[in-house]
Amino acid sequence: MTPALDALLGHAPQPEVLADTRAHTSNSLTCAAATAVDEDALIRALARRPVAVVIVETCSPRLLRQVRSTPPTLLVVTGATAPERVDCPVLGPGAQLHVHPTGALCVFAPQPEQLTALRQQVAPTSVRLAISPVPGWLPAWFEAPKLAQTRVVGLVPTGSLSPQWARWFRRHQASAAPPLVVPLGPAPPDLDNPDKQALLAASCAHTLESCTGPLAPLPQLLARLAVGEPSTSGNADLWRQTRRALPLVDLPTPLKPTAGDPLLGLLAARARARGHRAQALLDAPEPELEWPDDHLQERSLEVLRSAGEILSDHESKVVLRGFGIEITRQAVAASASGAVSYADKIGYPVVLKAVSPDLRRKREFGALKLDLQTAASVRRGYAGIVRNLEQHAPHIRLDGVAVCEQIAEGPEFRCGAIALEKNVYAFFLTPLGRSAVAEPALALAPLDWPTAMLLAGNALASGPAMRRRADPQPQTLAEILLRLDHLLRAADGRLLRIDLHPVRLLADPQATRPYVTLDARITQKPHLEGL
Repeated sequence: MTPALDALLGHAPQPEVLADTRAHTSNSLTCAAATAVDEDALIRALARRPVAVVIVETCSPRLLRQVRSTPPTLLVVTGATAPERVDCPVLGPGAQLHVHPTGALCVFAPQPEQLTALRQQVAPTSVRLAISPVPGWLPAWFEAPKLAQTRVVGLVPTGSLSPQWARWFRRHQASAAPPLVVPLGPAPPDLDNPDKQALLAASCAHTLESCTGPLAPLPQLLARLAVGEPSTSGNADLWRQTRRALPLVDLPTPLKPTAGDPLLGLLAARARARGHRAQALLDAPEPELEWPDDHLQERSLEVLRSAGEILSDHESKVVLRGFGIEITRQAVAASASGAVSYADKIGYPVVLKAVSPDLRRKREFGALKLDLQTAASVRRGYAGIVRNLEQHAPHIRLDGVAVCEQIAEGPEFRCGAIALEKNVYAFFLTPLGRSAVAEPALALAPLDWPTAMLLAGNALASGPAMRRRADPQPQTLAEILLRLDHLLRAADGRLLRIDLHPVRLLADPQATRPYVTLDARITQKPHLEGL
């Protein structure tokens, strides 16, 4: 048995190996200890019992049907092409495996040349298992006892990522030797018109980057971060200047740039700083969240059951309030006098906005009036909203005009969740009003406190370089995310999208609420498809 394939077979739940007699014995993926059988015998064996590993030169239509019916633990194809849409791990003809019996590192990369470069940089004698290309099922193998305590370093194409990668990374991110995996090519998601597969891949990529931030896929950089380097002398001036150039504070100092390679030192130090901050977020104590009573939560779910596919802002806020998410104090008026009555109770200044499931961009249609200080201005504002909608959007359904308290200025965020697959949601969180933000921070459900803290920390890290004491705290944002996660689970797959846009954080220490949701929109399945 070749050492490389033996390394993989050592983690398979069953050791039986069957090889088609036509498989090339010279290929590095063949196995000398395999039992050679013809195709008919191989098909009969697969039909009778589970087989750990099947090695073939090509998959004929008959064999492919049987493999899809009773997949082996691992399918190795030594010929020209590997089959698609097979529900088992497949190593194609381009795969390369290397193993070192006493190694402490697993290294993987999508291309053989990338794998070679990583093995040369990341302590070659300590590499226990190296693999290229990267199969999507790789995290399942890393959970095996023989590899569970091994440091994992590598590059993975975004197209190979799945929720399995995110779950595996979460389980090991707080370990003594967390995985160091660089996703290649995640595209910034479009939250308004999301491509679900792209959003799923980007969410997995953000999970892999949650403790280091985005990393350049350079073998030398991964080597520095994976195994460190001895402290250097004679470059104190360089190190001090590098610290000034870094956009993060509280920088740890075990990794220093060398005079011969200052850019790599800068990138590595930035990643170490992100890791330092991520560890502090993971170690933060989880607060005891106060939840509304069961009556309010049941009322929220009743609103969902009685509402249409797209909930209005007012309906959405009623649902959010039942799960403890802070919303503006507001009421829906059906007349100008009713709006004045509500404004008197809420207190001036107030905001008026149209209530309609068909209307999203209220400002563009003149359906939003701000900073109304008197009863007369509320009457004029109500009449103006009705008139503007009759002129510019006569086709929409108007359910009334919401009278809302006006909230003091503060930092704003957009957050929510989007359904990707059955019971798979992507959470997003992004600061608003910051030109430096390239894309939202993402994570997959379900959320726990450490994951929510990392998501909040990553969103905050995309802001200005130096933070102030009055800037938002990750705990506040993490609490919002956890409450949204609880709402998704209580709705039991009914919800398609939750979008809080914006959430305004209140910096006033006298404020009774740390934040307020100004606008919200919930979308759910049609009732015939729901619960």
